[in-house]
Amino acid sequence: MGVSIIIPALNEEESIEKCLKSLRKQKFEDKYEIILVDGYSQDSTVKIAKPYVDRVLKKKAHGPGAARNEGAEKAKYEILAFIDADCEAEKDWLDRIQRNFAKEKKLAGIGGILKPMEGGWFDHLV
Repeated sequence: MGVSIIIPALNEEESIEKCLKSLRKQKFEDKYEIILVDGYSQDSTVKIAKPYVDRVLKKKAHGPGAARNEGAEKAKYEILAFIDADCEAEKDWLDRIQRNFAKEKKLAGIGGILKPMEGGWFDHLV
C-alpha cells in the first residue's frame, strides 16, 4: 500500500529543501511518491525541489486547499499524506500513517502534529 505525499508551495525557497530532505529520509519499506504542487512561485522553489520530488504540478494560486486537491487528483497511491513546505516529517511519519491505515480498514483519515521549522511565523508570536 503506497503513499502519495502532496506538498502545496508558493515561494518557499527558504524552507522547501529541509522539508524534502526529511521526506527522503523516511524509514519506509513501501513505495511512495512526492508531488509538489507549485502556485507559480517567483523564487527558486521549483529549482530547489526538482531533485527531491517525483512530480511538479503547476496550479494557479487559489490557496493551499486547491493545491492539495490538485495533488490528490493526480496521486497514484491510495493513501494521501499532506505536508506543508515549512514542516519537517519525523523519520517514521510514513510508516505510522501506513500502519494506522492497515490496522483500521474503515479509516478515512488521520491527523497529527508537524512542528514548523524554527523561525516560522508561530515562533514570532511567542
